[in-house]
Amino acid sequence: MNSVTSKVAYLSGFVDGLEIDKTTKEGKAIVQIIEVLKHISIELEDISENQRELEEYLNDLDEDLAYVEDDLYDIEDDYEDEDLDDFVELKCGNCGEVIYVDAGIIDDREEITCPNCHEVLKLED
Repeated sequence: MNSVTSKVAYLSGFVDGLEIDKTTKEGKAIVQIIEVLKHISIELEDISENQRELEEYLNDLDEDLAYVEDDLYDIEDDYEDEDLDDFVELKCGNCGEVIYVDAGIIDDREEITCPNCHEVLKLED
């Protein structure tokens, strides 16, 4: 008798065993209380099942994100190994994030957005 549903079922059987007169006001009230408890227990079971499914889904997302992070950090490590002469180091004036931008982008005066705070970086001559 671990679940709420089984406890409500036990209580319902117990009340039936008491042979309460269901035509009296008190009997009608007890029957309605048992019915409400049955509905509540069903809703709780549904909520618990949905919670378990969401936890599984979030765990799967977390694993997938870990793979993406691993791939991303591997790419950053690859950049560290390469010759960075083609890249210019910029520091975001808003959040302080240091990013490396292809020199061609700066030469073309293209707009550069900070990947951390999404602010447009101001390019100085």
